[in-house]
Amino acid sequence: MIENTLAKENIGNCAIFPVPDIGDDSEWVEHVEVLVPKFDVVFSGNDFVMKLFKKSGYNVRKVAFLEGVNGTDVRDKIIKNHEWRELVPEEAAEVIDKVKGIKRIKKIFSRK
Repeated sequence: MIENTLAKENIGNCAIFPVPDIGDDSEWVEHVEVLVPKFDVVFSGNDFVMKLFKKSGYNVRKVAFLEGVNGTDVRDKIIKNHEWRELVPEEAAEVIDKVKGIKRIKKIFSRK
């Protein structure tokens, strides 16, 4: 979803790497450094993550989030059959449709 949206916006000077959580804040920066190529700038919306990287000497930039728009809200709207597409880029909605995301989300969250 992110890659498709970036491509549509002609943003190609970045790469996305999955970084699984390790449950150890004191090792987080080193964990990220091991998993991704060398980097100079950290973009985050998480104040704690920003603090960890600043402490390690990185240039940190805060990502602005849209008020009221997050994955939890989108999933909640999908589960309740409310309109959700206006909350995500068109490219994200296309991926959700392609992978049968609505059905998958409803199945996962009906178990809870």
